[in-house]
Amino acid sequence: MAGILDLLQQLEPYDPSKHKPADIGMDGMSTEVLATEYDSQGVPMNFPTLWFTKDGQPVPLPPNYALDLAIEYEKATGKQFPRFDSIDAGVNAASGRSNAGGAVKGLLAQ
Repeated sequence: MAGILDLLQQLEPYDPSKHKPADIGMDGMSTEVLATEYDSQGVPMNFPTLWFTKDGQPVPLPPNYALDLAIEYEKATGKQFPRFDSIDAGVNAASGRSNAGGAVKGLLAQ
């Protein structure tokens, strides 16, 4: 797999103003697939494991690789993915976001 910084030049999280939901074999159309893991400071965060190319093609990534990409994305853009007090709170938030329509409702990183 390409280096994280190389990927950061090619991929971005789903943006409803640029991308369309994609069928990635998960029983319907997807805008994002979230994972909840600890960031480098030990704080639980939600981040996408499904990223998109600049021309809108979906690219699923393994969670460990996606976490590294999410952290570099934060550094490069100044945006931050959601943080939580516990892994359970993050998982519940990710589930709620998915049930509410996922990234179609808005950007994950603010």
